[in-house]
Amino acid sequence: MLADHYYSSQEKPSPEWQDRNYKAYANTDTDSQGKKYKKQKLDEHNIAVGINACEIAKTLPDLKNELPTIKSSKAFTAPVPEKYKNDFGWQDKAFDLACKLKEDTKKYGFFGISKASTGKGKTRANARIMYGLSDKGKSRFSVALGLRTLTLQTARALKKDLRLAEDELALLIGSQAVKDLHQQSLEPIKSKYQEQGSESAEELLKDEITIIDSLPKYTGKGEKWFKHDEKILKLIQAPVLVSTIDYLMPANEGIRGGRQIAPMLRLLTSDLVLDEPDDFGLEDFPALCRLVNWAGMLGSRVLLSTATISPALACTLFKAYQEGRKHYTQVNGETGEVAHVCCAWFDEFKKPRSKIITNADDFDSAHEEFVDKRIKKLKEEKV
Repeated sequence: MLADHYYSSQEKPSPEWQDRNYKAYANTDTDSQGKKYKKQKLDEHNIAVGINACEIAKTLPDLKNELPTIKSSKAFTAPVPEKYKNDFGWQDKAFDLACKLKEDTKKYGFFGISKASTGKGKTRANARIMYGLSDKGKSRFSVALGLRTLTLQTARALKKDLRLAEDELALLIGSQAVKDLHQQSLEPIKSKYQEQGSESAEELLKDEITIIDSLPKYTGKGEKWFKHDEKILKLIQAPVLVSTIDYLMPANEGIRGGRQIAPMLRLLTSDLVLDEPDDFGLEDFPALCRLVNWAGMLGSRVLLSTATISPALACTLFKAYQEGRKHYTQVNGETGEVAHVCCAWFDEFKKPRSKIITNADDFDSAHEEFVDKRIKKLKEEKV
């Protein structure tokens, strides 16, 4: 898909890949006078896409390692100051557990739930958990939310509380979030590229999306295929990406124009925090499961940030992740333990829990045990 998108955007033909007697064309374009013309011959296009696809496939395994990561920072690792221990001391326990689970998550992946109550610093804790799960100097993660206002708020909080530099965080805002994605699926609208006859040359992110960032220019092995599309380049590059969830959904919802390429590459190269996934309606839940499934299949660690998710929804998302992770594990040569997933639960009561889970029943039991203890603690606080 990326090779097709890249070569369709090229202006100059490659005569060495053409048969002059072959009359079929792959696409058309429009000149400066608005007149449509035949752009690339089909034989040239197919050969070029094949060659570029081969080169991209060889580059992809190195992509994550050459992208920028969060710089080492005491803001992630330093203990919570003593005067804030009562409210926020649980963050240190969560971070310590994440560090202990680091090696297990490399082998089994990671599916966690952060259930701390509102006002307990969950946004900062989630970032510290993802940082702790990664090797030093290797942390990259995305935070996906449903509301634009919370997206802005989360980005500001992360930047301030964790002292992220200007080149470490990108903010992506979709104009109508999930509603916009849903509406597009119901009422397909032809883009200007479809009208011109070169849909695969279309930009990989919606025109109305806004990027707020100060990222340097990317010059890695994949530059050739990204440099003509600045948005995809920036969003893959950012060590921390805060976005509305409609940016990531096309990873498994895309049906035309290459909209799935950018989120696929983001999931391939960073971990994922889903903020308040239970805020979405049941009609959106299958799409959410597909997103979590793809995150598992592409090797991401996933953390759900929600104090109110029901046991049924939590277990369903776990199963979606587990099925995806099985494929990732098999492809990477592991045998005998493809069903194993490293799971963890966190809240403000300073007793996070982890367990290697192999089936839905075990997950249900572990989740229920953690929730029962949490409910008991919450009742004690109210007395």
